[in-house]
Parts: sequence; C-alpha cells; structure tokens
Amino acid sequence: MALRIDFEGVSECIDAMNTSIEDLEEAAADINTTVMQNLGEHWEGDSYDKCITTYEDEYQDLLTNKIPDMVGQLRQFMETCKQALQETDASLAGK
Repeated sequence: MALRIDFEGVSECIDAMNTSIEDLEEAAADINTTVMQNLGEHWEGDSYDKCITTYEDEYQDLLTNKIPDMVGQLRQFMETCKQALQETDASLAGK
C-alpha cells in the first residue's frame, strides 16, 4: 500500500472541520439560550412548563455538555492524527 500525504490538503480539511465544530458548539449554545431565556417570553402555561421540563431532562445536557465534549474530542483526535502523519513522514525521511 502506498502512502501519500498532502499536508496542506490535510490541514485544510482539519481547519474546515474545526470551523464546523466551532459552528456546532455555537449553535448548541444558541439553542440552549433560546429555549432557556427567550421561549418563555412567547409561551406560558402548562404546555410550556412541560416543554421546559422535557428539554431540561432530555436535551439540555446533550446540547450544553455532551456535544461540546464530543466535538472537542474529535478536534483533538484530528489534530493528533495530523501531528502523527507529520512525525511519521519526517521519521521515514530520516529527519
């Protein structure tokens, strides 16, 4: 099997992923803010209370903790892969 590494292309892909990860983190935070701070300005009553309780019990942790943790881990994994590629290539080249 051949090994071909285009570091510039790999870096561009990882940079694009990092931008998308940042967008995802921001979107999750925006959703949480909208639900917790703004939705109640336009909705009241038992159905609203049920909505907020359901959000807090089933979705808030996902948006505020799990998604940021998971995408942070993905970001770190991709950076580690990029670094390993660079180190392996340099080692094979005798550098």
